[in-house]
Amino acid sequence: MIGTTVLIAALQQATLAGVVRDSVDLEPVAFARVAVTPVGGEAVAATGVSDRFGVFVVPGVRGAGPVRVEVTAFGYSAWAHSYEVPPSEPVRVLLAPAPIGLLGALAITPFLVGRVGERPVAITGFVLVACSMTALGLVAPLADALGALLVVGIPGVGQRVEMAALLSIFLGFGVTLAAVATQTYVSR
Repeated sequence: MIGTTVLIAALQQATLAGVVRDSVDLEPVAFARVAVTPVGGEAVAATGVSDRFGVFVVPGVRGAGPVRVEVTAFGYSAWAHSYEVPPSEPVRVLLAPAPIGLLGALAITPFLVGRVGERPVAITGFVLVACSMTALGLVAPLADALGALLVVGIPGVGQRVEMAALLSIFLGFGVTLAAVATQTYVSR
């Protein structure tokens, strides 16, 4: 009887496999956390982590019924998808870079607007946007020339992508500065 129970439990579990890639350059994303949770139940999520090739395997997934797959990684927006049953084919996940610059600017813009006014903050934001967009167009030569300034190396990510990610922080910061300062000016 115990053997039958163990066999039934084993048959009700499956393994979910897949690959996690950056949505911009399709490079593998290492160390992404993958959680598979049964929908509508109290069951604990089965988890796994992607390797340096972006490949993950999550054993112990409940084999029947709907599940929700969530993938998170540092520097990326979370990805989630629900399935009627756990997929038997590998899951392909594309993670989008997270808007870190936007969050920073949202925290500091009200202080800057109160301190120096809307116009200087808006102009600074527009200048940051213009410079960042220009630099993104020159990401290859910038990565070659200034690659040593990239203090944090992200495993499995090329130097050009790291440079583009750094520049996108300034782009997001500039867009937020310009938008919040302009909206504050228009609302007065």
